[in-house]
Amino acid sequence: MQRPKTTPNAVIPAQERYQALFEAIDAGLCIIEMMFEGERAVDYRFVEVNPQFESQTGLVDVVGRTASELVPDLERFWFDTYGRVALTGEPARFDHGSEPMGRWFDVHAFPVGDGTPRMVAILFNDVSARRSRRRRARSASTRRSRRATASAPGTGTFPTTGSRQTSASHGCTAFRQSLAGRARRSNCSSARSTPTTSPARARR
Repeated sequence: MQRPKTTPNAVIPAQERYQALFEAIDAGLCIIEMMFEGERAVDYRFVEVNPQFESQTGLVDVVGRTASELVPDLERFWFDTYGRVALTGEPARFDHGSEPMGRWFDVHAFPVGDGTPRMVAILFNDVSARRSRRRRARSASTRRSRRATASAPGTGTFPTTGSRQTSASHGCTAFRQSLAGRARRSNCSSARSTPTTSPARARR
């Protein structure tokens, strides 16, 4: 079986294949260059972004600019996490939110290149809407569970210990008073029913 011959014109250059893949991905994708002071990551610069980056982040015209310039109050978490990926060469996968950006992201970050400069590729999706839907669903489920518990038989309000003790005390007092009354009535009946012996009969 002969293999078809591949002519040079049929071979897609690697750069073109990379660029086609870069632009076709539905998720946001960017390559950043980490900036360090010693071993501490202090910022990062955007080197390249795909077309979906803007819709996923809300950031525009980012290439060549730093994260601190684009989002001045960006949390320290992002610098530390991407800096660790660049230093250790270990990829990171996580979900995390950014309050200044008002979004929550599902992120996969991994090192690229030979480490000079320290570059990190970030593949991510804005999952804010999905997360909000899940939170609303959980809240609705919790409310339904509480309503079901409140309406279930035997879940009414029970008297407190103090009220039970008070009721029991009153009950015991009433019971004792009732017994005393019965005892008095019994004594009176006995006195009425006992025959009276006359003195004359007694002398006999």
